[in-house]
Amino acid sequence: MDPLPQPGLLTVKEVAQRLSVSQSFVRQHQHELQAVRIGTRSLRFRDEAITEYVQRRVPQCILPAREPAPTTGEEQFHMVVRRWQRGSVMKTKTQNPQWVGRWREDQLTADSAVTRRMRKVYLGSVLDIPTKSQALAVLARVMHERAQQKPTTIITFAEAVRRWSSVAAVDATTNGYRKLLRNHIEPVFATKPVGEITRYDVERFYAQKAPAYSRSMLKQLRVAIQTVLKWARSHGWVHNVVTEGLRLPKRCGGKLQPHHPLSPTDLLRLERRLEEPFATLVHFLGRTGLRIGEACALRWSDLQGNILHVSRNLKTKSSDRKLVLPVDLVERLRRLGTTGDTIFTNKHKPTPLIAGNVRNRYLRPAYRALGIEYGGFHDCRHGAATTLVNSGVDVKTVAQVLGHGNVRTTLDTYRHVRLENVAVALERLSCDLRVTSEERVA
Repeated sequence: MDPLPQPGLLTVKEVAQRLSVSQSFVRQHQHELQAVRIGTRSLRFRDEAITEYVQRRVPQCILPAREPAPTTGEEQFHMVVRRWQRGSVMKTKTQNPQWVGRWREDQLTADSAVTRRMRKVYLGSVLDIPTKSQALAVLARVMHERAQQKPTTIITFAEAVRRWSSVAAVDATTNGYRKLLRNHIEPVFATKPVGEITRYDVERFYAQKAPAYSRSMLKQLRVAIQTVLKWARSHGWVHNVVTEGLRLPKRCGGKLQPHHPLSPTDLLRLERRLEEPFATLVHFLGRTGLRIGEACALRWSDLQGNILHVSRNLKTKSSDRKLVLPVDLVERLRRLGTTGDTIFTNKHKPTPLIAGNVRNRYLRPAYRALGIEYGGFHDCRHGAATTLVNSGVDVKTVAQVLGHGNVRTTLDTYRHVRLENVAVALERLSCDLRVTSEERVA
């Protein structure tokens, strides 16, 4: 039989209700709660001791200001406890032991259901934190900081890619990212929670890909991963993007496809070798500098008079541009026929050209027959840029024609020095030196 209630003392049941925990928890922690034993089995607790324990040990508790009780006039705390836990600490069995803290943390699943996961954090070395009580105090501060943040969401990388893909733009660049994610990145990170992907995981991924792929390919993979992680960070699913500032391996495999700017002579030879509509396509690319994807997506509605609006299958936002075409080029395009909506169509049916098929079936054999070093459709673009720059056109205008947002891209990537220009420069240098020598002799 329990003794009569003692004034100023709380029973086990009252303390459990106050702390929103079980009565077993209260009995297990009776020494920390400063229990007072009454009789042989009954335990009582002082109100001040419970309040002090909460303020000292439970940083996740939220204690509003005291309010008077509506019936008794005694003061009491209205406490909302999110999770009652102290966590645990342990030493690592290494040469320099470290304190490791563990606790269970609330997290949200992809469908917003609340679950709990074990979290682990390194608190510091034993030299800096000599006692277990000090390690528990450090862990309490870490738990308190994490408690101020809203629960993170457990979402796998594959689910993050699926959600990003459903809201991302539909253009050539984004479709390229989708392909890289599907074929290279998802097979490695598909089942891993997106918030648990570490910098080391990505570095190891690059190291595995480096022997088989070029540095350019690795850069594309990095951009694809970073795009998804940045999007996930904007939704609060990850705290930081681990790929930022990450360096790629220096030694890479693969084979880079060099681009050789087509000179006007080689462009004319290539046109004569090809049949229509491929000859007109190459001629058009060499005179406008469009990308092959942009050219294949052109429609007759984009051509108003001699003003061509390039607005489909764009690589970047700055690629949306208008070009004033020469009259003879417009007439040559009209001679292809207007049976379909697309300007460049197949010979036998009005369907758009597929760049890969044209490249493999017509362009590559023509290059081989003429003995021209192959670089693909982009050779026409490089040739147009080089001819414009060498002709004295200002770089800003050339960048506008090519659809570049930054003139540095035009200068660093698309400006090539032709061999005849080198010959002219050396001849000019020789003339200057010859004149200087003659003046000295005189």
